[in-house]
Amino acid sequence: MTDIARTIHTYEIVGYDAYFVDVLPDLTEILSELTDENSYFIIAINEAVCNAAKYSVYGYEEAKIKIELVITNEDVTATVISKTKPFNALEYRNKLLKLKENPKLKNMPWSEYTGISERSRGFWMMLMAVDYLYIDINSDRVSLNISIPRKAEEVTLTIGELIKRFFVEKDGVVIP
Repeated sequence: MTDIARTIHTYEIVGYDAYFVDVLPDLTEILSELTDENSYFIIAINEAVCNAAKYSVYGYEEAKIKIELVITNEDVTATVISKTKPFNALEYRNKLLKLKENPKLKNMPWSEYTGISERSRGFWMMLMAVDYLYIDINSDRVSLNISIPRKAEEVTLTIGELIKRFFVEKDGVVIP
């Protein structure tokens, strides 16, 4: 891989559909050589953008979404920002931590735990594709981070491993 030092790509869109037309083709081209062959990281970004639109205070089609992709020689971070409806990210993370402590659940694949429910599916899909997921305490910003190059065998599905990747931030500082 060539030495890219640090590259930043910024996109600002309105509405979820604009993501597929104006952003996704570019992201796919940029990330195709850097991430896993199954495109899990791109799927994780799709989920973050979907959540940003779905829970936007402006509505799905009027959501104001900013996507920032930062690429270094060591990693890629995709940050999705949108003003969303209230969601207590810290409470949600603490609920997930209890799953990790449960011996029956910690080694279970997330898909078995959620079954056919759509509830929290997006978070689980993001977590399986990243090394770290940082969410702002108010849920207006989600950052997805992976080391590069990333291989499909680095993807895990178990609840205990996935929850270790989930962090909540307040004012840029990780909350313990």
